[in-house]
Amino acid sequence: MSSTTANPALEAPESLRPSDRGEAQFRSATRHSGRVRMLKIALPVVSLLIGAAFVGYSWLSSPVTIGFDLSSTAIRDGKLVMAEPKLEGYTTDNLPYAMTAARAVQDAGNTSVIELEDIDATVPISDGTTARIDARRAVYDRVSNTIQLNDPMNLSTSDGKSATLQSASINMAAGTLVTEHPVVIRINGASIDAGRLSVAENGKVIVFEDRVQMHLDPGRLNAERAGDAGENADD
Repeated sequence: MSSTTANPALEAPESLRPSDRGEAQFRSATRHSGRVRMLKIALPVVSLLIGAAFVGYSWLSSPVTIGFDLSSTAIRDGKLVMAEPKLEGYTTDNLPYAMTAARAVQDAGNTSVIELEDIDATVPISDGTTARIDARRAVYDRVSNTIQLNDPMNLSTSDGKSATLQSASINMAAGTLVTEHPVVIRINGASIDAGRLSVAENGKVIVFEDRVQMHLDPGRLNAERAGDAGENADD
């Protein structure tokens, strides 16, 4: 009776055996699914903050205090100019927010439009998490409930998220944001670069267009995942 001996040269390498390959694909898909879930949660939050920082006080509850030094207020070329105006108040969840600007300009013939320069705002995302936003210039139209940003704006949250926009048109009534210029968003081990961004339905729909690139840092993603697992175990 003859016996058959397997030829080692004809055996599939360990890395290509079906069972191992399937397991590797499963692990890869699981990691990808986790990243997608993270982005689907984080990106709407970042997008909504962009608009909320400047016109949030139109729908946030009172009390609201606006402070400025009357001695630094003047009429120039038919416009009311206020130096270092400050806006402070509380959200419906009783979380504090604040905004300051180097200057606010209001046209006497069109009081619904306010131009703010060198803006620094701190707004709450949730209890214990805040976002800081700084922008060179923003024009707020109270009638149309819109904001026009024609200069760069930076946003950073206390839990590590950040966004940089070169410009933006925000329609708070419609819940939309559109920028035709490059945008960069970074979220705990991942970043997205795009030439154009549009947001609809108050952040439920986010579309990146034009030279879209996504970068992932596996080491940081794994660290974040391990940290989340540890927190869940403690709970």
